[in-house]
Amino acid sequence: MNRRCSWRRCLGLLAAVLPLILISCGPRVTISAPTPVVLGSSATVGTSAPDATIDSALTALTVPTERPSTTAPPTLTNTPVSPTDTSVSTNTPVPPIGSTAQSTSTIVQLQTTAEIAATEPTPIPTEIQVSNSGGGTNNIAVGGPTLRLQTRPGQTAEVKFAGRSGQHVSLGIHQTEPDWLRVTLVGPNRKNVMEGDVVGDRTLTAVLPADGTYTFLFSADAGLVSLHPTRPLDLTLTLSEYVRASIAIDDPSVSLTTRAGQLAAVSFTGKVDQHVSLGIQQKVPDWLRVTLVGPDGKNVMEADVVGDRALTAVLPAEGTYTFLFSADAGLASLHAARPLDLTLTLSSSP
Repeated sequence: MNRRCSWRRCLGLLAAVLPLILISCGPRVTISAPTPVVLGSSATVGTSAPDATIDSALTALTVPTERPSTTAPPTLTNTPVSPTDTSVSTNTPVPPIGSTAQSTSTIVQLQTTAEIAATEPTPIPTEIQVSNSGGGTNNIAVGGPTLRLQTRPGQTAEVKFAGRSGQHVSLGIHQTEPDWLRVTLVGPNRKNVMEGDVVGDRTLTAVLPADGTYTFLFSADAGLVSLHPTRPLDLTLTLSEYVRASIAIDDPSVSLTTRAGQLAAVSFTGKVDQHVSLGIQQKVPDWLRVTLVGPDGKNVMEADVVGDRALTAVLPAEGTYTFLFSADAGLASLHAARPLDLTLTLSSSP
């Protein structure tokens, strides 16, 4: 019994010790870390697809195999351009970093150093000091004779007249050589009442703000629009008050004539919502500006007509209305300072 137990105990001990002996006496197995895969090299991935490679799996990626060049990019070379030189300079383009190919395209740099001198128009002052300008002072009277005015090249002309507060005046200007002309009207307080640039023959109007002496200034230099800003002037001037007349609806026709550049004012009495029509006959057909002014001083109608015409209007209120007639209808006018010879017929209309 004791021998059987000892044998069994020896077999169990041998079974426990034998694997340890085999492990220590057998060949050594080394487990090494996986070798890292470098993108761009061929390597086998897995066993399910033995022919698959990193390159074939990442065909959409492009990875440079060379390190970028550390050399500084070439410096742009620019040939300066003189203000009078109309040529352009070309710059050598900088090649992309890491690229070995040389680009054949060029970059064109436009001239930036040239300066263009522009002549700005002379601003019209809001307040000026009237001076003699070397040509002497000329006088003209409202309703008086026409004045012929001539100057030397580049000379400014002055024309003085006496006016009263609230007076309506018109100036007819005829130029022997039609060109741009700057006209300024200076009041007794040395401030501008009116200024403007006109071309050719023109009619200018103004309402005088106070009693005193007024001065017209004429200059051939009207800014950039002037064709000959230093030319001598040869002007014929006519200064007038408005020709005034009255007319009645459905009454006989009224005829009137004016001086050169003189406006005509024809008044009538009207009722609210009254429909009226005005027949206009011109002895010499030309452009004509017609304005209807209401009792409140606001324009009811304004039109530029040529030859014989009929105009209609609906009166907005009861009171006195005034038709104004001027030969100056803007640049369309052929003779903007001509005398008028009109026959007017005012009628009621349905």
